[in-house]
Amino acid sequence: ALGALARMSVASLVRLPASELARATEVLTRLGLGHRSTARVGTLSGGERQRVAIGRALVQGASVILADELVAHLDPATADGIFTDLRALAHDGVSFLLTTHEPGVASAYADRAAVLRDGAIAVLATTAESLSAALAG
Repeated sequence: ALGALARMSVASLVRLPASELARATEVLTRLGLGHRSTARVGTLSGGERQRVAIGRALVQGASVILADELVAHLDPATADGIFTDLRALAHDGVSFLLTTHEPGVASAYADRAAVLRDGAIAVLATTAESLSAALAG
C-alpha cells in the first residue's frame, strides 16, 4: 500500500483509506500474493519481494516500470512466474523496461531487446530469433 502514499495527505500516514487498502490487496492478489497481504516484507522470499515491488509501482499508477536485474538470484521457476505476471500486465497496458546480463532471459521473454556494448546499442532485436542470431554472431 506504500505506493498510494504519494496521493495521500499527511493524516493518511496514520491510516490509509479503505479504498487504497482494497486496491493494494487487489494488486497483491493479481500477483499471487493475496494470502500474504498481512505479512511483513522481511518475512517474504526474494520472489515475493520482487512481486511486492511491482505491486507498489502498480498501486502508484505506473504505466511504465523500470526494473534492473529483476530476477537476479531467483530460481528459474520463480523467475518464470514473475515474467508470466509481467506479460499479463503488459497485455493490460503496463510497459516494462528491464535490464539483464542474461541473454536467455531477453530471448525468452522480451518483445524487443537492445544489446549494449561499450555504452552503445550494438544490436536492436524485435524477435527472439533476431536476438538469438545477433548474440550467436
